[in-house]
Amino acid sequence: MSLIKNKQRLRADSATAEAEETKPTARKAVKKAKASGLRKQIKYLVWIYVLLLVFDGALRKWFLPGLSDLLLVSRVPVIGLIYMLSIPARAYTINGYVAVAGILTIVSLPLALVTHGNIPVAVYGVLVNFFAIPLIFVIPKVLDYDDTVRIGQFLLILVIPMTVLIGMQFYAPQSAWVNRTVGGLEGVGFTGALGRYRPPGTFSFISGVAQFYTLAFAFFMAEFINRRTLPLWLLVPTGAAFLMAIYGSISRLLALSVVMVFVFAVAGLVINGQKLHNTFKIILSTLVFFVIASQFTYFSDGVETFMVRWEQAKGGEEGSAKEAVFGRTLGNMISPFLTYDYDNLVGEGIGLGTNVGAKLSTGTRAFLAGESEWERLLIEMGPILGITYIILRISITGMLAVRSFWLLRSGNLLPWLIFSSCIFLVLNGQWGQQTTLGFAILSAGLVLSAGQVKRDEMNTRTTAK
Repeated sequence: MSLIKNKQRLRADSATAEAEETKPTARKAVKKAKASGLRKQIKYLVWIYVLLLVFDGALRKWFLPGLSDLLLVSRVPVIGLIYMLSIPARAYTINGYVAVAGILTIVSLPLALVTHGNIPVAVYGVLVNFFAIPLIFVIPKVLDYDDTVRIGQFLLILVIPMTVLIGMQFYAPQSAWVNRTVGGLEGVGFTGALGRYRPPGTFSFISGVAQFYTLAFAFFMAEFINRRTLPLWLLVPTGAAFLMAIYGSISRLLALSVVMVFVFAVAGLVINGQKLHNTFKIILSTLVFFVIASQFTYFSDGVETFMVRWEQAKGGEEGSAKEAVFGRTLGNMISPFLTYDYDNLVGEGIGLGTNVGAKLSTGTRAFLAGESEWERLLIEMGPILGITYIILRISITGMLAVRSFWLLRSGNLLPWLIFSSCIFLVLNGQWGQQTTLGFAILSAGLVLSAGQVKRDEMNTRTTAK
């Protein structure tokens, strides 16, 4: 009888021990499922971020002009919500870059309140300089290669309608509804040539057009070099639309940026070796795109206007074509260190050098701290904090370069192409302009998320090419 009781007790103890062992496993499963659900929600928020980046200018100009000032920072609450969800989802990364941005925020904000003393301006300075940097590292935690490709497909689908829109803006007078500026005001665009103005598309400023087409072109090149994910009947007119947009935008920045992506694509082919045969396919496709684009009057008018604009720039104050490449990059990075007054160690305060900061401080939009990004940072933050922040931007750019090159050597070309579209946006892009900031952060995040490929999937892609 006692033997039976002992056996029963042993069975009960064994069952209890098994139950205790399964409790942690069950808790882990629940936490994992919860984190997975949160990451899916964050993924939707990233898509909202993309939509607002492309279309918030349209809302500010045409549909909700009365809310123009509020919509300027429409992506800020989205980023904030992403951060809130990313912490329990274990997608928020605190690395060296995020830590330095946090320290600079803690130091710069009170200094700004002492220097210029304008709280809204100081808060805006935090938003444009530091707030969005962690998003770069959250994106690859919730998006993988396939998600990145889907965003690229979305941008490519928009290329043709965006080109139609800038074509309408190209021909329409500045008083037309399609050329309204932010706040619903009559357009006062930037002069191009031959009496035409540079069209901004759905964006509030012409730089948005250049940044949109450059990022989309990176995905377009990937479509031709990698396995196609979009049908040929869409890609061929999209290629022609790119050519029409380059000339019709009357933007040298767009033309030079697209050339840079193309050069990186060819360099990627040479480095990879296996895909060198695709170079001939790209050249042949480009000829086809030119033939298709040349059938449209908009293309010929755009070419004429663009070439006149280019010649005017060569003969005017903007310098030669060579200076258009080097003057806007190397010059803007070197000259601030040569002209800055190093006696002011704490600067004028973050946010003051942005157009928004100037509007909040003086009532008018202006460049109170120079037009180049690094000059603004030095004037706002002083030499110590300013140079520290510039080094942070350089470090992020270098990290993206190393990461994308390593992935390229592993057979993944997409991060390399995306990186080519955002080098200078991350390095010294004018983050005080919300669209530039948005494309810099998104593109940097996509460089990392495009590298989230399982090894067996990468091998499949590589052998299939």
